[in-house]
Amino acid sequence: MGAMLDRDTDVLLISDNPGDVRSITEALSGVENPRFQLRHIDRLDQGLGGHDTRPADVILLDMFLADSTGLEAVEKTILRASETPVLVLTSLENKTLAIEAVAKGAQDYLVKGSFDPLTLSRSIGHAIKRHQMRGQIRSLSLVDLLTGLYNRRGFEVLGERELRLARRQDDELLLIFFVLDGFQQTNKRYGHRVGDQVLKEFGSALADAFPSSDLIARVGGDEFIVMTRDGGSFDTDEHLGRLEAALAKRNDQNDEALRLEESRRVTRYEVDVFGGIEDLMAEVDLAMSRQKIQK
Repeated sequence: MGAMLDRDTDVLLISDNPGDVRSITEALSGVENPRFQLRHIDRLDQGLGGHDTRPADVILLDMFLADSTGLEAVEKTILRASETPVLVLTSLENKTLAIEAVAKGAQDYLVKGSFDPLTLSRSIGHAIKRHQMRGQIRSLSLVDLLTGLYNRRGFEVLGERELRLARRQDDELLLIFFVLDGFQQTNKRYGHRVGDQVLKEFGSALADAFPSSDLIARVGGDEFIVMTRDGGSFDTDEHLGRLEAALAKRNDQNDEALRLEESRRVTRYEVDVFGGIEDLMAEVDLAMSRQKIQK
């Protein structure tokens, strides 16, 4: 899949591993459509400095460099080059760290030695498209202004795309539905100002607990949803554990009357269950209704 640009795609590779540089150079040189123009710098600060002068279309970042390593390197890059999608390069034994990098804002990760020219080209194209689409969605006001998550319309727009990608890659869809417990009572007793703060804090906890590549939305007043395409490697318990820890910490710091608690439902779907986004949204509404009845 191409990067949808009307020129060669400018790729900035930041890596100090000669073998990785050679394999990526060879892989990209073997792709004719789209064509890639590769720049290589072996230090993070120099690479980001070069990006400031001449912004790239995408950054391929080795997570272990002489002047910066691990999540620190990723965070520095995303902060400095926030308008550019970042793909992290990692070894198989550091895959867990790479997943954390995606949660921090990287578009995706690539395991060294496991990709061919077509896979690398598609990964770059997908990263650029996702990054562009997210920018467009913000400009189209498809984001919930209170929580900063996608709103219902934003979920519909991106959900349609996720359905198509899941079918193409033979993935399942994993949907996690959340309803805040006692939210209506909190609103009535303490007022909408406090209720809005509760929604903001829960939205923030969701965004911190799940990877930024997941589709996270507030689809109703006290209703939230997380959707991811699962090829078998998504660790639901890990991300829900992060959410529970964040909520427990928040509740320890607040009055007992303002505890933030949620009910959830985790469901996996074969993509053929949904004919389109309308079917998916019907399932969302049904699942949310069931959650409220169960409460």
